Amino acid sequence: LYFGAICDDPEEPTRTLTRRDRFAEGDTIQFDLDTTLDRRTAYHFQVFAAGQQLDALHYNDTSFTSDWDAAWESAVARTETGWSVEMRIPLRVMRIPDNAKLMGFNVYRILSRRHEEDQWRFRPNGRTGDISRLGGGPLDEHASHQNGLDVDVYYPRLDGRELAPTSVDQVNVPLSQ
Repeated sequence: LYFGAICDDPEEPTRTLTRRDRFAEGDTIQFDLDTTLDRRTAYHFQVFAAGQQLDALHYNDTSFTSDWDAAWESAVARTETGWSVEMRIPLRVMRIPDNAKLMGFNVYRILSRRHEEDQWRFRPNGRTGDISRLGGGPLDEHASHQNGLDVDVYYPRLDGRELAPTSVDQVNVPLSQ
């Protein structure tokens, strides 16, 4: 699973270096993936602007533990307009049912200096529930899915335009080998 985000920000990101799987004050990109669409459990992947990773499991909708550790890669870079993050997560670190056709998903961006959290999936202030409020999307049919090694998760836009790149040339520079 490949995930990337470009974080536009005219100011330097807040970067606090800490050990893996430790919360720290700093800018982050994170996403949750409910691979079984049970609306109660999800995998959590987070990368801080300083480069450290945090992975965890959500359970019972609102509970969270960072005791789970997976082997995955990430990279951050400072850009002219802010910073970017890329993640490469092997599918084998998650339980994905053989017949999975839908998954829940949400992405979050934390801007530390402004005490701001932005989410792709809207959650009203003060409302309970995390995983039960994840958005969802179909898994695209793809020839290489027969071996279970990749999935294409996409979310149709309201204007009907395709979100996925149409050629390799439209994809950002990959993580280092």
